[in-house]
Amino acid sequence: MPKVIYKYRVWDNDLHKKILANNEVYYSAPSDFEDELDCNPPVKYPHGYALYKFFLGYSKVHNSNKNILWHLKNAWNLYCCSPMTIPEELEKIEKYNKDEFNKRFGVLSLTTQCNNAAMWYKYSDNHKGFCVGFETKKLFSTVKGGCGEVHYYETLPPIIFFNDSRDEKIIKTIYNKEKKWEFEHEYRFHTMWKDNETIERNVRLPLNTIVEIILGKNMPENFRHEIKELVSIKHPQAKVFEE
Repeated sequence: MPKVIYKYRVWDNDLHKKILANNEVYYSAPSDFEDELDCNPPVKYPHGYALYKFFLGYSKVHNSNKNILWHLKNAWNLYCCSPMTIPEELEKIEKYNKDEFNKRFGVLSLTTQCNNAAMWYKYSDNHKGFCVGFETKKLFSTVKGGCGEVHYYETLPPIIFFNDSRDEKIIKTIYNKEKKWEFEHEYRFHTMWKDNETIERNVRLPLNTIVEIILGKNMPENFRHEIKELVSIKHPQAKVFEE
């Protein structure tokens, strides 16, 4: 993990202020992302004989005491009952799974860079905002999930539904984005709430997690004063820099 990880914000947004004022970060639902393919990669399902062949193999593994004729018939029954052969049913299942995922999954998007002009422009109101540096290991202690570097592709690798392992599906879903987002140099934290857990997307940070605050070169002077005063009270250990 990088020692320090960064988040670009704007000061005249009350939600963004919570990082410094309340010492908390927000884990976004994938459905809130600007990029519709983020955490929503294409999925390739088997069809026709490939799907039948999968069910035949499944039958042999889970009913090893049966003969081949039984397996052929069982595989055909599984094939005929599979929602993958009924587009409308498959669409319903996909929608339900995506809705549940968006409801229970949270992502904190950060970057490894604090001097990225494109990030200052897009996420900090053209250098009028600020950038917060977090001590990565302390931030990680708040997460019940994982973290890692995002990888970028001209075309997103699809999930191969029956062939990809669980880990491959997780990586393709969480850590892959299109190359047009490469300028972000993203490093993200993520968590998944269980069915019986209260979903709280605002997460309070341990003391001293915030270690740097960089003020944008175009930030209004009154904003600079407000931030410096707040940091001196709430985050005295943090270093304040001017871009």
